[in-house]
Amino acid sequence: MATVFVYGTLKRGERNQSRLAAATFLGPAITRDFRFAMAVYASVSRPGARTPEVAAGGAWRIAGELYAVSPALLAELDAFERVGTDYQRQSVPLLGGGMAEIYLRASAAIRPALAPAQHLLLRDAVASWSERLSA
Repeated sequence: MATVFVYGTLKRGERNQSRLAAATFLGPAITRDFRFAMAVYASVSRPGARTPEVAAGGAWRIAGELYAVSPALLAELDAFERVGTDYQRQSVPLLGGGMAEIYLRASAAIRPALAPAQHLLLRDAVASWSERLSA
């Protein structure tokens, strides 16, 4: 089993939560380090919807949820997130201890930058998709 940290449309109550139906919800979590940035973009796959993405190199922590997933489900998530094209998966330390896999925006060399449609509300330098500004 792998532990996956999700921060956007895979979270409970969001439009892609069904993709984690076979996973075990472990609870809320926050990344330990202040080294990420989150922006919200117009969804390419779902017109009219918004989607978040997290990139390395910022100055924020990210709020999300933890799930235990099987190797088969992890492979399905990699395909859904288009690892190698749109995102890269890497391990990150969590506030309070432990590690989890997170999907980060692929480098600019792999995926050209998109113009942000909107930014997130921040509390204490923690970005949370659940506390996004209404569109």
